[in-house]
Amino acid sequence: MAYVLSLKHARKSDSDFVIAAARAFYVDWYFSDLNPRKPNESKLSGCELTEEAPETQRWAFKLAREFATGLVGKLGPSLPVILEGWRKTWDEYAHKDRESSDENMGWYAAMEAMGHGAGLFDFGIEVDLPHIEAYPR
Repeated sequence: MAYVLSLKHARKSDSDFVIAAARAFYVDWYFSDLNPRKPNESKLSGCELTEEAPETQRWAFKLAREFATGLVGKLGPSLPVILEGWRKTWDEYAHKDRESSDENMGWYAAMEAMGHGAGLFDFGIEVDLPHIEAYPR
């Protein structure tokens, strides 16, 4: 996934998980009917949508930070500990076409939280994520 142009509004303290979740939230909104200037994406794949969307905006990073903080509050003790537990399950799961990186876990956790057909469950991770509506706040 390409996040190179998506770091203008990131903080130095933002983890790869937060950066990827922010990108997922922003891209979802950018190509949704909630965006009054939604472009026509009918011929683009999911990866192409991620690359075609403009730079991730500040509100998406804020939402991703809140999402990560909520996960820590619910699943404790810290995001690195949560991700390490998920990584073990991910790596043991037979479906290995994606690396168990913090970036991939952030992306798939965000997608699942928004109710998409892709998520951590694709990698054997069963977790009750909060539902997220991605839009500028």
